Parts: sequence; C-alpha cells; structure tokens
Amino acid sequence: MIIKKYETMKTSYILVLFAALAMIASSCKKKAIYTNFETEYAFKVTVPANALLSSSLFPLSFEEESNSESQYQINDTRKDLLEEVTLKSFLLETVSPQNEDLSFLNSAEFYINADELPETLVAFKDPVPTNVGKDLLFEIRNENMAPFLKKDDFSIRTKVVTDENRTQDITLRGTIKFDVRAKVLGFG
Repeated sequence: MIIKKYETMKTSYILVLFAALAMIASSCKKKAIYTNFETEYAFKVTVPANALLSSSLFPLSFEEESNSESQYQINDTRKDLLEEVTLKSFLLETVSPQNEDLSFLNSAEFYINADELPETLVAFKDPVPTNVGKDLLFEIRNENMAPFLKKDDFSIRTKVVTDENRTQDITLRGTIKFDVRAKVLGFG
C-alpha cells in the first residue's frame, strides 16, 4: 500500500513537472518587438503655364531618392513588417522660377493610391491663404498608410484649383514625412 501510494505521488510529480515545463516552453515564444522611426519621400511636380482653373492632371514623380529603404535597414525591419505609418508632415515649395510663390493656388488636395487599395486623401489645404509665400504646409489626415507603403509602388495624385493663370511653368517640390511603427526582424 505504501509503495502504491509512493508510485501515485511520483506519477503526480512527473505530471506536474511536465505541465510546468510545457507552460515555460509556451511562454518562451518570441514576442514582437517594435521600432519607431521617421522616413521621408520627396517628389517634383510641374504646374503647366495657363493651367485650367480646376485640374487633376499634374502627375507627381518620386524622382528624388527616398530614405525609407535605408531607414528600414537602420531600424532592423523591412517594408513588409510595417504595422502603422502615419503622415507627419506634407510640405510643398516652389523651385522655379525663383521669383514665383504659391499664391496662384486656391486649394489643393493630395491622394495616395496603390494596386488593390482604395485611393485615400492624405493632405489638403482649402483655401490656400492669399499671402502664402514660397512654401506651404498642408493639413494632414490621420490614416494608417502602412498598406500603401508595403506595396512595391504607390503614387500620389493631386487635385488643384488655381485662382490665377501663370505665363510660365512652375516647378514645385514636395516633402512627405511619415512616422513609422514596424516589427523588428526576427521578433514577430
């Protein structure tokens, strides 16, 4: 009877030990670790001379190199690990002619789009102040843009309303800054 009781206790201890080890092993899974950083995209756009009063025909091109890929590497992440990306600032500046300013704009909207995603308004100014000068900081929308930045390509479309015609093309430069939250490589 004592031997049987001893074997039952021994079996119970072994079962408790295995249960404890299983709990410890399941809690050792790698938890996601996140990194937060800022990245920037730049583009140029030319507003043609004698542009229509309302137009969305101004294509944007990301001709200048973005620092996003290097920022991903520095922060031990990749674009497929992006969790949340929010617009921090959207700045538009006149490049040429040098004496030009943005006072010809009445309003402007910028939309982001990518394959299989709905086009989304990201920045706007309506109305543009008449004393605007050479640069303009836009109102921004608080949207998660991670799905767009995870794509191989995304684009920005403009819709502008001008309140006066110009006799020469105007080149503008835009700078878009994003706050990024992403999983760190190997931890998630």
